[in-house]
Amino acid sequence: MSTGLIQFLVGLGIVGMQNLLGRLNHAYWGAIFPAIFLGYLAYGYTSGLFKEGSEFTIVLVGIGGIAILSLAWSEGRRAMKAKRKKEMERMELLDL
Repeated sequence: MSTGLIQFLVGLGIVGMQNLLGRLNHAYWGAIFPAIFLGYLAYGYTSGLFKEGSEFTIVLVGIGGIAILSLAWSEGRRAMKAKRKKEMERMELLDL
């Protein structure tokens, strides 16, 4: 497997996990991956890990990464709320 494919699959897995964390009862679980991502970017910038990119590129990657993780989290939250609403409607029908 090529390195690019492995990186893509890891990224896809992280976005999937972010969606799953958004479906949990406590919304704060969704802050785990964005915090790790920002920490990794800060570490990479200060240690010189990102030698090829400019500061502008690193900022764009940071904004894009946070946007993707936030969208995955909000999609999970929306799905959880829809599921709860459907369960409440089902419970109300059974009570009548």
